Amino acid sequence: MADVTDGMGEYANTTGSGAHAIQGEKFLTKVVCTLHKATKDADATCTKAYLYSTAPALLASAAFVGNDATFNYVLANATSYYIVADAEGGAWVNGYDDTAAKGVYPNVKTNVNFTACVEGWADDTSLYRTIISITTEAVASSVAVLQPNKYCGAI
Repeated sequence: MADVTDGMGEYANTTGSGAHAIQGEKFLTKVVCTLHKATKDADATCTKAYLYSTAPALLASAAFVGNDATFNYVLANATSYYIVADAEGGAWVNGYDDTAAKGVYPNVKTNVNFTACVEGWADDTSLYRTIISITTEAVASSVAVLQPNKYCGAI
C-alpha cells in the first residue's frame, strides 16, 4: 500500500520562544496503518516528536530532522492517539492556526481524522498546533485461507 499524508498545511501564526507545554494533534485512526512521519510547522523550533496513547502513555518518539520526524509504529484501527512535539524541556517557538482557517474538528482525512489539538494534555477544538501532518501507510489485511486436508484416512 502507498503512503498517505493527512494534514492541514502550514500555519499562519507563531508564538514567541518560551517553555511551551507539549503541543500537537489528537487523531482517530480509520484503518490499521503504520505511522511513518510527523511533520511540524516550518516556523516551529521544537526538536522532538512523540506518539502517545490517550492514557497518555508514550508509545514512540523521534527527533525532527528538518521539519520531519520519522517513525515506524503500527496504529490500531478506530483508536485515538496524540502526536505532539516539544523541545525536550527547552524554549521553542510554536506554530498554530484557528479552525476558521483550517476547518472545524473533526477534520476528516484519508487514514485518520484529526479530532482536537492538544496543549499540555488539554484537548482544544479552537486551534491547530505545531504538527501540520502525519504520513501513514494502511496495513493490508490478511485473511487466512483454510484448505481441507486431502488425507482423510491414515497416513
